[in-house]
Amino acid sequence: RVPKLGEVFVGAMTENICVAHMVAQRGIGASATQRLRYAALAKCLTEVRRAAEDLGASVHMPRVGTGHGGASWDIVKELIAEELVDKGVATTVYRWPG
Repeated sequence: RVPKLGEVFVGAMTENICVAHMVAQRGIGASATQRLRYAALAKCLTEVRRAAEDLGASVHMPRVGTGHGGASWDIVKELIAEELVDKGVATTVYRWPG
């Protein structure tokens, strides 16, 4: 089946590490138009928050959606704050060097 926007798939890597795959953009690779869908990302982040709460976990992620997704980091950062940080989930966002 084809994943739908807003879906999250969580898989255990080890006993203490899970990976959440968020479906929040249409297509992959470079594009002249924005691929990330903010509503889908918000829905995904809500699901990630619920999973983190259930597991008693913190969340670690790159600056999602801002590369080939073409999204505004200011908007993505606000969604992360609203859906995770402001609701008590310890969250670290990593930025690639350079």
